[in-house]
Amino acid sequence: MPQNKAQRALLIASLLSAAGLVLPYANWLLLPVQYLNTHIHEFCHAFAAIATGGRVEDIHVYAAGNGETLLGGGWAVVIGSAGYVGATIFGGLMVAVSRTEKGARVMLQFLGVLLAISMALWVRGDWMGVGSGAFWVLTAIIVAAKAKDMALIVTAQFIGIQQCLSALQSLWVLLRINAYPGIENDAAILEKSTRIPAMAWAILWSVISLGVLWASFRQGWSGSSKAPGESPFADQ
Repeated sequence: MPQNKAQRALLIASLLSAAGLVLPYANWLLLPVQYLNTHIHEFCHAFAAIATGGRVEDIHVYAAGNGETLLGGGWAVVIGSAGYVGATIFGGLMVAVSRTEKGARVMLQFLGVLLAISMALWVRGDWMGVGSGAFWVLTAIIVAAKAKDMALIVTAQFIGIQQCLSALQSLWVLLRINAYPGIENDAAILEKSTRIPAMAWAILWSVISLGVLWASFRQGWSGSSKAPGESPFADQ
């Protein structure tokens, strides 16, 4: 895809995302994206637990948009940090890689497979969590198979940008929550195990997430001089 079209796709996705944050009641329209963010957030906790020698019992995603992962063992620092930071990294990858048609299709397929694995192995309980997970598995696979050209790129980058913004919005809420001790959250759990203040963890995750967002936008905005459909990372 020519560079100007790739940049235009990213701009369109960014404007749609920004409108969703400021327009009255638009957050209700973007509620499915909040569920997606929660699914990925909890999956990152689960993956970090498995990667550090722990085990995962269940993942729950609730109708209110929040979630929890029941697990045991593993490295608490990695597991606790994986939720917010991992969700932002995933969104950043979608923005950066989806600047071409091939890259967008690969990222949507990857999203569908990742969620399908999570649904099969861990997601249990609340009907909204199960339903929203199934919705996104089908959506990602169908869009990857049917959409083409600009529609495919805009869709993938829109999901990626929304994923980043949802993660950052959750981090902002986390910062506010940790101004009042006693409320259970990822940062508070790490404070108990490391004695490092919860606010310090929340700030660290926010800084890392902002860096990831900046890097992904820089990569996504750079466009590509390669032929249509060719991955921007094919020569790496």
